[in-house]
Amino acid sequence: MKKITLILIYVLTLTIIGCKENRQKTPAELKMELQMQENNNPLQYLELQNVTMQRNKIKDAGLFSSAKYDGYLIKGQVKNSATMAKYKDLKITVELYSKTKTVIDNQTYVFYEYYEPNSTKDFSIKIDAPNAMKNFGTFVVGATPSY
Repeated sequence: MKKITLILIYVLTLTIIGCKENRQKTPAELKMELQMQENNNPLQYLELQNVTMQRNKIKDAGLFSSAKYDGYLIKGQVKNSATMAKYKDLKITVELYSKTKTVIDNQTYVFYEYYEPNSTKDFSIKIDAPNAMKNFGTFVVGATPSY
């Protein structure tokens, strides 16, 4: 009889523990879990869109003079596709490539701004490129979650 009672208590304990593990998460728990996942993976939710590079015109051509340029201007948008996470201090790396696709130069720029959830924000970077530059690439390399 003692043995059967111990077995029933053991089975009852396992059933109670199993029920606690299979319970549904509350909306607050799901929200907190999503917030933590987005805060820990900013590169998964931040992307650059519509990135273009053109010569930075500082003076238009006149009747007796030609247009003057000062380096290049890279423009685009940063899209934050996270539903809850707000990021700040975005780091973007610009790589300059030669005709043979060799990296000539790379530079990292930090934008000290806030990037709200589900938003898009414009950015621009002025660079001085060597004459051998034929192409470029831009990448988000980091950001800090804002609490």
